[in-house]
Amino acid sequence: MLKKINLLILLVLTCVALLVLPVIAQASDGPVVIYFFPGGAPGGTFATVVYNGAKEAAEILGDRVEVRYLWSDWSSQKMVDQFQQAVAANPDGIAIMGHPGDEAYRPFVEEAEKQGIIVTSQNTTLPELENAYSATGHLLVIINANITILRFKHTFICK
Repeated sequence: MLKKINLLILLVLTCVALLVLPVIAQASDGPVVIYFFPGGAPGGTFATVVYNGAKEAAEILGDRVEVRYLWSDWSSQKMVDQFQQAVAANPDGIAIMGHPGDEAYRPFVEEAEKQGIIVTSQNTTLPELENAYSATGHLLVIINANITILRFKHTFICK
């Protein structure tokens, strides 16, 4: 089970990086900057698995990606506050945990979309935001709660 979770996290981060790398390479020689939310506290059982998967993906991508980890202690309010701060920092991508829900994240997803920031949601779906942004070409990758589905539109890969 832990291997599956690690592989899915690796896939999510790799997808985000691979989708933004070509665009960023045209605009900058620097690494792709991704803010990544592992969930709970450092050392927590689930959050550590998520962190390890993201760390492994970052190691594979090497100096092409810079990942900044934000720990939330599973506080929905802290997740929203950190997401708002991450959007303000204008990174290339943000990988959030979806626990706070559509309404809590909506204004910041809208702002991220305006800024061209790719947002991914892990572990918990955000159905309203996914429906709103999947048709616009703005990437929203969702892994559902039982971590069995990874969905993204083919058009995102072709950009």
